[in-house]
Amino acid sequence: SWQLGGGENHINCKRCGRRARPNVLMFDDDEWEEPEEPPKAYKRWEKAALSAGRAVVLEGGCGKRVPTVRQNTNRLARKGAWVIRINASAEDAKCPKDAAFGVRTVSLHCGVLKAIRGINEAIARIRQGVEREP
Repeated sequence: SWQLGGGENHINCKRCGRRARPNVLMFDDDEWEEPEEPPKAYKRWEKAALSAGRAVVLEGGCGKRVPTVRQNTNRLARKGAWVIRINASAEDAKCPKDAAFGVRTVSLHCGVLKAIRGINEAIARIRQGVEREP
């Protein structure tokens, strides 16, 4: 179990409070340890999120250089997940043009930080509009 520590951008262990690393497999990662919870937990979450119509994939900076991430995003989109694909390369930001993707995709051709800031601003404007209505 992980939590963000203090005002800094690092992860702390909830048990001992020391800095920890997120359980994310990166490239050439000699210190990777399999998670305690089996991958079945992800599959359960995925099934529940998709069946509730609440799955959103935010794919940032992945491009075609990380095919496993791209393949998983496309698989989830074809099952009904919403996709926000962010990439500085216009070609890598594109979503497939097949009917399975439909209108549930947004392709953003910009840097990830700029996109996330823009998404946050849009959500704030939406919330303000909702709060003003009777």
